[in-house]
Amino acid sequence: MECGCLVDPYDGDCESWGDADPVEFEGVTLTQVRCSECSRIIEPGEKMEHCYAARFIPGWFKTGNTTCTDCLSAIHELSCSRLYGNFWENFDEALGEFDIDLFSFASLAPLTPRARAMACECIEEHFERQNDEEEN
Repeated sequence: MECGCLVDPYDGDCESWGDADPVEFEGVTLTQVRCSECSRIIEPGEKMEHCYAARFIPGWFKTGNTTCTDCLSAIHELSCSRLYGNFWENFDEALGEFDIDLFSFASLAPLTPRARAMACECIEEHFERQNDEEEN
């Protein structure tokens, strides 16, 4: 089965991790934390994924990235790769570079309702920008 994602895989070394590979773990948050992708507050008791650098931690990357289950569902279905904290920006950018007629809208079905709404909003904004460009 071919990949149905829209966001291209990252094909280089990620300088933001320094000399470390990311360590990812899924769990339940004990305190309020902000999703690094959509900025939603993840409440205590909610599932999330947290990622941090294994060895060298760059100065700006003190606590790692935390991702809510909504954004994780979009990342798993719409992307082959992971650029932490940039998924929705990359998805929106990819819509502008991608032939939307080739997009597998069926890939939206497995998303959580909130992630599906965010993805559909990005797609709708893409169509609006496209129509505005055609009119001008």
